[in-house]
Amino acid sequence: MSFEQLTNSYKLGKQDFFCFLQIRHNITHSTTLIDHPEISAVEKILFQQQLKLSLSSFYRVLIGFSTTDVQGVRGVWEKELSVTIDEEKWDTIWSLAKKISICTRTRAIQLKILHRLHISPHRRHFFNHLLSPLCLKCKTDVGTLTHCFWSCHKLQRYWVEIISELERIFHVNIEMDPTSLILGLSSDYLKTAANKRLYNILTFVARKNILLHWVRDKVPSICGWRKIIFELIPLEYLTNVIHHSVDQFYRVWCPFLDYIGPDLSSLLLKGLL
Repeated sequence: MSFEQLTNSYKLGKQDFFCFLQIRHNITHSTTLIDHPEISAVEKILFQQQLKLSLSSFYRVLIGFSTTDVQGVRGVWEKELSVTIDEEKWDTIWSLAKKISICTRTRAIQLKILHRLHISPHRRHFFNHLLSPLCLKCKTDVGTLTHCFWSCHKLQRYWVEIISELERIFHVNIEMDPTSLILGLSSDYLKTAANKRLYNILTFVARKNILLHWVRDKVPSICGWRKIIFELIPLEYLTNVIHHSVDQFYRVWCPFLDYIGPDLSSLLLKGLL
């Protein structure tokens, strides 16, 4: 509609002309309303002559949208990690991310990692060219997202220590596989569902430990990794108690509790640490 048509229909004044130009510019340059003028599913609900709108109606419509190109994200991960992720593995990675914890915040952290939403120094440099694009840890290489999670030589030492701890916990040899350690895919070296579940939790904690040091030059440590686990165990235990599944808790956490010993395990389950 032209400004003249709007003026006749809605009694606009000349002082509204500049606002009209701003709105028109935003619609033509920042939306798809011109290319796709049809009414959206959300608009259909809003324009329905109903006295009461159901929140579940909006939810059903919104979950039907998939605006994120997860296949494009997979391609970027494959390129930067120098790996091949087939369709089955990619689906498993997303499925495990949604099951990593009952805690919504924990699931959100893993989903943000998969979606590559964390701001790396390299990306931050595009926002402000006064800021260095170099990694805050090594200060020599460009701090891309993959570098800051994986390939930085200082972080490689951290991951070697994590692998060493995991091997002592599970009593198996574990490969330095970024699709497992960064993207959350289960390790093929572990055979039982309970061990795979514990492995996924422990490797998630390793990633979370990196994020806690994301904007610092300090490299995450094994001590910090253990500290997060010690804080997590009482919450995991309480969750299983509430859901009457204490046996499931011990099936999953038994290798780690055995590793740290009965005295420390007892204190953790009592929430004394």
